[in-house]
Amino acid sequence: MQPGHESIGNPPKQFKKALILEDIESSNHWMSERLREAFPAIQVDQAFNLRQAWQYLKPSHHYDIALIDLGLPDGSGLELIEYCNQHCPQVLMVVVTIFEDDQHLFKAVQQGAQGYLLKDMEAEKFAQNLLQIAQGHAVLSPLFIQKIMQYMRQLGQSAACKSLPIVLPLTRREKEVLACLGRGLQVNETAEQLGISVHTAASYVKEIYRKLNISSRAEAVMVALQYGLV
Repeated sequence: MQPGHESIGNPPKQFKKALILEDIESSNHWMSERLREAFPAIQVDQAFNLRQAWQYLKPSHHYDIALIDLGLPDGSGLELIEYCNQHCPQVLMVVVTIFEDDQHLFKAVQQGAQGYLLKDMEAEKFAQNLLQIAQGHAVLSPLFIQKIMQYMRQLGQSAACKSLPIVLPLTRREKEVLACLGRGLQVNETAEQLGISVHTAASYVKEIYRKLNISSRAEAVMVALQYGLV
């Protein structure tokens, strides 16, 4: 299987150990299969509730990636995300959801989730997104981008918007790249749109994140909206 479209030529990290937290048995097994497609040698621990996840996680923090559902019979996956963010930040946390609760989705991003994938995504696309995450890319589904845009429009002239710098500290080209991110374009699509190489586009994204002190695609979309670039 080939890496996803945002690849800039770097080989994906070969994840060795994964944790899945998903209470629906069929979905849990489906995600396990996708992980093994992307990383054939990976060891997958499957938890079907929060209690089981704690039993797996607390004795050992040696997970490379965790696929986490938020709505569980004995709690919220947000608890696991918050714990990993504080105690084992090397674990890449990916929320796998059906988008029933926007508030919890945004909170998960703030707490360090690296991506959002949909449960009804095609198997091949899901595995490709896992490979993108292994290459260091934050992966957000187009639907989540739409959710962020709707959320930011509802905020309007909030205190958060008013606290932003008057002048966006980016070059003209960086603003163009940020505008593309705000429209939900991937790195390769941004490169094509602006007539630059994928490597150059990825470098612009890295510099934008540094200047704005952000670390996720979700935050980039919010800034683009707040400054009227979208």
